[in-house]
Amino acid sequence: MYVIFVYTHSFLDTALTYKEMGNKNVAAKNYPLAIENYTEGIKCKSSDNELNAILYSNRAAAYFWLGKLILKTRQLKNHILI
Repeated sequence: MYVIFVYTHSFLDTALTYKEMGNKNVAAKNYPLAIENYTEGIKCKSSDNELNAILYSNRAAAYFWLGKLILKTRQLKNHILI
């Protein structure tokens, strides 16, 4: 039983680290890297359901903001071409 606790604790710590890295990348507007961070955190399959929900929702938000960035870039390119 003790070994299972150690592994679970390790997965939780790793998932938390990925979440923190993703949050820093979102703050820096590095959305592709943030998405990778959150995805890696999800892959840890933490036993903390609240953390898992946060990782999924943060990843969705990063995808949303990445889409906004792509749209703005396309609009800017169109504006320059006009």
